Amino acid sequence: LVSAPVHEVAPLSAEANVRTVSPSARFGVISDIDDTIVKTGATNFVKHWRTVVANSAQSRTAFPGVSHLYRALAKGEAGPETNPVFYVSSSPWNLYDLFQSFLALHEIPLGPMLLKDFGLDRDKWLTGGHDGHKLKMIAKIMDAYPHLSFVLIGDSGQRDAAIYAEAARRHEGRIIAVHIRDVTDGDLATEAGEAIAALEALRIPVTRAETLFAAAENAAKLGLIDAGDVACVRAAIEEREREG
Repeated sequence: LVSAPVHEVAPLSAEANVRTVSPSARFGVISDIDDTIVKTGATNFVKHWRTVVANSAQSRTAFPGVSHLYRALAKGEAGPETNPVFYVSSSPWNLYDLFQSFLALHEIPLGPMLLKDFGLDRDKWLTGGHDGHKLKMIAKIMDAYPHLSFVLIGDSGQRDAAIYAEAARRHEGRIIAVHIRDVTDGDLATEAGEAIAALEALRIPVTRAETLFAAAENAAKLGLIDAGDVACVRAAIEEREREG
C-alpha cells in the first residue's frame, strides 16, 4: 500500500505491545481466559457468541482473586512484571480487544494472547482443533523460553486438564504447578479426573477448586508467592462472597 502505483497513500502507523522477558524471571505463567479469569460461557456456543457480538470489557466480571494471584505470580526481583504471563485460549481473535481491555480494567498483568482463527476450514470451523491449538501454542511459548518452567492455569469446562497433562508429557520437567478452576460444581468428568491423576503421577502439584485460594496456597508452598499474597487472594474471595 505504501508504494501503490496510482493513488497517494497517507502514511499509517500503529502501536503494538511486545513482551520482553526479564533475565530475572524465575518462571512463567500460561493461563486460559474463558471461564478461568473471565466468565464467557465458552462451553455454551450461543452464550459464547453473545459475548463476541454484544458485550464490553466493562460488563464482564473477573473471578475473585484473579488479579491478586496473577500479579503475585508476575512480580519478582525486577519489578511487578518480572515473570511473564501468557494467555492461550480457543476463543476467536474477535475477542482480543475485549480481553485486552478486561485485563487492563481489572489490573491483571498484560501478556501475549494466543487466540484461535475461526473460519470455514476443517481445522477452524466453530471449536474444531481446540486441543491441537492449545498444545501448539503452549509448545510455541515453551520453545521460545527454554530456560523457564511454567505454571498452568485453566478450567474444567474445556479439557484443560487433559491438554495440560499432554503438555506435561511432551515437556517433561517444565511444568511446576497446575490449577484447574472447577466449573462443574464438583462433578468432575472422568476424563478430567484421569488427566489430573496423570499430572500427579508426574509429581506435578495440582489444585482443583471453584476459587483460586487453593492455587494461591499451593503457590506459596512452592515459594512462588508469599503469605501476604495468599491473604490478599482470600480477602478478595471473601469480599465477593459477602456481596453475594
